[in-house]
Amino acid sequence: TQGIAKKWTEQGKSRILFLQDSNHLVFHAILPLLGQTVLSNADVNVLAVEKISNDPSGSWCALQNTKTNQTVISSLEPSELQLLLKDLPEGQMPPILLGNTNVFFISLNTFVQVMDAEQTSPKLRESVFPSFRDSSRVKVRQPVVPLTLMQDIVRVAGSNSGVSVLITQLE
Repeated sequence: TQGIAKKWTEQGKSRILFLQDSNHLVFHAILPLLGQTVLSNADVNVLAVEKISNDPSGSWCALQNTKTNQTVISSLEPSELQLLLKDLPEGQMPPILLGNTNVFFISLNTFVQVMDAEQTSPKLRESVFPSFRDSSRVKVRQPVVPLTLMQDIVRVAGSNSGVSVLITQLE
């Protein structure tokens, strides 16, 4: 991938769009998202929508390390979010959760930096999402394949100093 991205950079292209093709409605948001990305000069700009309660999609969150004071933008899966929010006192729950649409722009330079760094110091995690045959959650329907979530590119890119990550919420 970084070979193609480097070639595109040499051709004068500046950004790449990542999207998951299972949501056709996001195509209406691509041009406004690109416009906001260019106007803000963001290295990364993710598209978010207000998440309704109990929606099984991930949520964009700003996670702060209290020891280093470093903040990282990351998409958390519902199970991860539940673990973080379970001990919050009532009334301190975030009023709005920003749902992950699996759409983002990233500057080609930032993408190339992330991919180059992966060669020597991997930070993109592999995940598995088994599809179980029944509620016993013992037998899977098909072989499980590890994969890297595209939103992890945002997390890794945003952990680099000097990289600006923007979350754009559209209705």
